[in-house]
Amino acid sequence: MKCRSDRNTTGALRKRPDRRPHMATYATAELYDAIDPVDECAIDQDGSDSRRPLAQPGPLRWLPGVSPGSAATDDPAGWYQRALAFRPVIDGARISQLSVANLSADERQQTLAFTRHTLDRALGRIRPFALPADSYRWTAPTWSVLVKVDLRVVAHAGITYRVIRVGDLRVPVAGIGGVMTLPDWRRRGYARAVLANATAFTGLQLWAPFAVVICPDEDTAFYQHLGWRIAEAPIWCEQAGGPARLSHELALYLECQSDAEWPSGPIHLEGAPW
Repeated sequence: MKCRSDRNTTGALRKRPDRRPHMATYATAELYDAIDPVDECAIDQDGSDSRRPLAQPGPLRWLPGVSPGSAATDDPAGWYQRALAFRPVIDGARISQLSVANLSADERQQTLAFTRHTLDRALGRIRPFALPADSYRWTAPTWSVLVKVDLRVVAHAGITYRVIRVGDLRVPVAGIGGVMTLPDWRRRGYARAVLANATAFTGLQLWAPFAVVICPDEDTAFYQHLGWRIAEAPIWCEQAGGPARLSHELALYLECQSDAEWPSGPIHLEGAPW
């Protein structure tokens, strides 16, 4: 049985300040609106072939935008000016944020250790997602935040722009994945630094209200300690075999623009997980 989601659109993306560099959000929204609706059927958690149609969503709207007015962006105590002034400093290391396409051959090779998303067993569980190995797909990052010591990449976070669906709202987010520090370089604040860089980039350059991490329940404490919040909602993603529910993972979000409010409702990643 096929069941299709209604993707009628009302509302529009917020207008950016005129002085901000042009980004691809508007173009992304237009492309998103032009995509044919994805067939969505729920897969039973026991892995059986029986399927049941998902509840039909109402007309989709965009999350109300954060005010781009000068009062908000010029406030020295506001999120925008704080993000502009953000300059991470790490003793004995260098942090940089680059498009994956601009990584050197050596950097690209080193970051494979952080981004390949293997399905190897670790601590008795399938990582990173409990999905069938023959259907597992994930999204490679578009940008990488790197911490380098003596030309070696020792910590990493990947960034992917995505418009997801939360309830009946379309929500622009930065998907943060591949967050890892090599074992010999942990407990030095490197992971905290790459996440801070990634979230500043989210609000300033992607002009997205939220950064989103998806991880197993046992890994959420690190993010919660840094102020991330758990979105108490089921998570759906796209896989080669069709839509699949991530029953062993949680979504955590962080406001990257201070006026943003996370909506309620099921989370549809509108693509493969990151």
